Amino acid sequence: MEQKFRLLGVADEQKVSFAAQQLLGFAGAWWDTFQAMEQPNHPATWRKFSTIFREFFIPASVINQKVTEFLELRQGNKMVMEYMNKFNHLAQYTGSQVDTDDKKKDCFFHGLAPLLQEKLYTVNYQTFGALMNAAVAMEGFQWES
Repeated sequence: MEQKFRLLGVADEQKVSFAAQQLLGFAGAWWDTFQAMEQPNHPATWRKFSTIFREFFIPASVINQKVTEFLELRQGNKMVMEYMNKFNHLAQYTGSQVDTDDKKKDCFFHGLAPLLQEKLYTVNYQTFGALMNAAVAMEGFQWES
């Protein structure tokens, strides 16, 4: 949803209404109940809405499981792209572990295979994207131990 907001330039005060229009079936019924409980002159902020929505539809035990999986994620024998896809999927559940580009970059780096870490360590990559691109580009080269 955040990607759609950025793409369409949705203002903060419009995010809840925009997201609510996407809700169908059970989620739509949840929205009707949520909206009925809100104060008429104090509509929910996006932060409040997204927090309550996640709490209702994604149980804390699932979030905890995904956070643990993220923290234990290592490239191992996976290709960098496979590791990167899993990393990005799990990162959505972690919140504070990857709430800045530097934190995301550090977590990604520490999960890479040790030999790849060694090769990437010599350069200070300014962004998470730059580090990912370098890791993908370096993969496939034969390294000497």
